[in-house]
Amino acid sequence: MRSPCRGVAVLLLACWLLVLAAPARAGEELPLTFDMERAVERARRGSPLVELAEAMREQAELEWLQAQEQADRIPAESVETYEMASIKYLYPFQALMAYLVARQYEKAAACDAEWMARRTYCQLWQAQAALRAAEEAVEAAVAHLDFLNLAGATGTVTREDLLAGKVRVAQAQAQLVAAQGAVALAEEAFRQALGIHPERKIELSGLPEPASGAGAEGEDLAALTAEALDKRFEVYAAEKECEVRRLDLDLARRYPSTPLAPMPAEGLPPMEPDETPEEYWERLQDWLGEQAEAEPSPHAVPRAEAALRQSQLKREAAKDAVRLDVLSAYWAVQRARANLEAARAAAEAAAEALELARARYEAGTISRLELINAELEAVVAAVGEETARCELLMAEADLAHARGWGTGEGRPLQLTSGSPTP
Repeated sequence: MRSPCRGVAVLLLACWLLVLAAPARAGEELPLTFDMERAVERARRGSPLVELAEAMREQAELEWLQAQEQADRIPAESVETYEMASIKYLYPFQALMAYLVARQYEKAAACDAEWMARRTYCQLWQAQAALRAAEEAVEAAVAHLDFLNLAGATGTVTREDLLAGKVRVAQAQAQLVAAQGAVALAEEAFRQALGIHPERKIELSGLPEPASGAGAEGEDLAALTAEALDKRFEVYAAEKECEVRRLDLDLARRYPSTPLAPMPAEGLPPMEPDETPEEYWERLQDWLGEQAEAEPSPHAVPRAEAALRQSQLKREAAKDAVRLDVLSAYWAVQRARANLEAARAAAEAAAEALELARARYEAGTISRLELINAELEAVVAAVGEETARCELLMAEADLAHARGWGTGEGRPLQLTSGSPTP
């Protein structure tokens, strides 16, 4: 009868061996596998763009609170000059607009991260498909050269044919090296878009079918453009800048401007711990009086009007750029969809030609070399179809990006009360 102690000893020995073998296996990390949607999800969480936008939003919020805290120390009834009105009203409002823009940019950054994830995914898939075609081309070229060498022994081919076969092999190998480099670059771009460690291996698990709605024939281009103008971050930021400039002009018209000497590097005098707001305000008025020039400036209103006009022109330029983006992306989808149809037809024709070539080869009416060429043409046509699918997917991603998808529902951060009234 087997001893129970002996069985326990064997079990412990097996566990010990597994522990010793674990470090060796731990060094071989399994590749990260992504489909398109998982890549998008990873990019929205790990993209450096999203992390940077989050940090910018946090900084803008702190600057807004700081500006508001400084403005709260100034009694409204004591504001008599444009410079003091700027501290009381303009600077907090400007900081608030910057905070709202930063919040909107955080959403736009997530949209950009998704866009880059979709594009780099398709580009990597394209590069890998091109690499497969390059490998097939090398095999076909080598087989062709072997055929020529055998035929050369019987004197049925010329020296020029042999040299042409060697050139074909060399060219195919050069294209293979180029394809390998393209895959390496596409992999690195994909890793950076998703925030993946450079040494981590990655695999793609499939290519989705293009959508049938975005940019489909008959879709209203005017509606797409209106949606983009409502959602795009560039337009939103330009409109917020216009709001700031309008308030600046309003303050310049209401209050006389008393220019100050250059602001010291340390800014306004800080409030002492034991100082009341009223005492601080009196001390601040004295300090500003020392800084102020004697005569009010006549240039405040013209300057504010010019700044407002400039911001309005920038807003219109941003809208024009958005319109052009949508128009370009819309027709890129149409072109890519037509190219895909042509590529599918070419792939089907090449597949039928390959079936005919196989039948003829079995019947002995064509050579092995002709069959190899037919197989290569079928592979190249299939890769062409995959490439066309990737181009359409990227065009659809470009159109979604141009429309502002992912940046929120129109103007979720728009103020409803308008500019503050001093």
